[in-house]
Amino acid sequence: MSGQLEGESHVDGDDVIEIKEEDPAPESPALGNIIPSNKPRERIFFFKRFFDGHPRLDVLLEIGAGQLHPVTNKEEFAIWEACDDLYIYRRDGPEVRLLQSVGTVEYQDPLSQVSKVKHNFAQKTCGFVGVRDSNGQLQVLKLAISGTSFHPRRERDKKDFLFNAKWQSRVKHFAKRMNINLRTIYDGHSQKATPESIGNWRAGHIEKKLSTHIVWTFLATYGLVDKTRKVSLQDLHQLRQRLRQEGRKPHFELHLSRAPCGTPQRPGRCVPFVQRLSQLTGVHFTIHSWEENVILDGSVPAKRATREVSKAGPQDLIECPSVYDSEGDELEAFLDDNEAQANIVFDGFEEAMPRLEVSTRAARRFGESIEKFRRQERHIEDITKPYPPTPVSEEQFQQMNPYGRASASSRSHFWEDSSPLSSRRQSVAYEENRKRRARKLEARRRRSAASASEVARHSTEMSALAGRLGSLLNSSRLLR
Repeated sequence: MSGQLEGESHVDGDDVIEIKEEDPAPESPALGNIIPSNKPRERIFFFKRFFDGHPRLDVLLEIGAGQLHPVTNKEEFAIWEACDDLYIYRRDGPEVRLLQSVGTVEYQDPLSQVSKVKHNFAQKTCGFVGVRDSNGQLQVLKLAISGTSFHPRRERDKKDFLFNAKWQSRVKHFAKRMNINLRTIYDGHSQKATPESIGNWRAGHIEKKLSTHIVWTFLATYGLVDKTRKVSLQDLHQLRQRLRQEGRKPHFELHLSRAPCGTPQRPGRCVPFVQRLSQLTGVHFTIHSWEENVILDGSVPAKRATREVSKAGPQDLIECPSVYDSEGDELEAFLDDNEAQANIVFDGFEEAMPRLEVSTRAARRFGESIEKFRRQERHIEDITKPYPPTPVSEEQFQQMNPYGRASASSRSHFWEDSSPLSSRRQSVAYEENRKRRARKLEARRRRSAASASEVARHSTEMSALAGRLGSLLNSSRLLR
């Protein structure tokens, strides 16, 4: 692996990312320093099929071409396995292509049903990262598939297939260091995203995972990765300096079954991620897309019809309405079954529903119900007019205004008193005690006055009784 990572680059400049399409494409100023160029001399095909009940991916390299015998069945889009790792592919007409397998991997997804696995496998983006040897031959290093649900079924596939979820975490770690936002609405898988799941959807794209794997391998080779598995921007700059000191310009090729996201036609973060990573580390990448060279053998559901490819290249189709977002194509693979409901949004091109017929009885009853809740009409003569305003002088207004007659002492001490709170509390307590003592003294005075009046009344009654007794005594004496 380390020997294969020493491929030399023939691209001058440190801040260059190349995206290569199937046809020559002129430079587009909207892409900045992303330079479109021609495809390499090889033609890559991605063969998706189900083999022994499991999804299988074969990376095929075109090694020859020919024509079928005239009496051969005119079946289009056919592929035959001539022998081990050798296939004959026919798209249309008598021309055939001889393809050789340069990489294969079988997947498994034990948590999903077979029908869902087939559907997801057809929508997944596949690809690999390769390097050129001294003879210019392309050597496949690692294969990958978007997402983290598919795992290799065979033990021999684990060393050639990038499947571990740790690469998704490392992609998010690199993106955080490079200040690239990977958050999307699909991170929660139809649920509320947790802090750990933020960025998982975009981090599962193979462009990010494969480039992260290559850079991480260089960091580990030069001893720039510590035991905590955390990498800083300083470590990336140190890798760039080490490569410059040794005079090395490593160059790798990313071959994908779909065009990368991050271009004017397909918004996303893959191209900016790879571009920024290349600028910081000095490890150069070129991205090659083979969207028209995906082969399905029939055991995998076919994708929807692809758009027509122009000879000028997809970079010139900025205003084309048929282009689509590469990230949006994988939405169905990340949505749960509960979201697969009937469409509730329709546009103006949908067929209009038939007009509903309302019976006469229903219309009459509806009119009667409306009459019950209709607002009653009132004539002008029935409206009671308000009395004219009564003139009031300023003195009368001051007498009627209770706030104007209030004295300054009645204002709240809470808002106007500038004394400390403790002093105000003591003043209030003292005032309450004074009022309490005054009430007690008043009660004592009233009791004393009542007692005095009672004594006076009693003495008066006794005096009257004594007078009567005296008069009776005198009268009795006179009778004698």
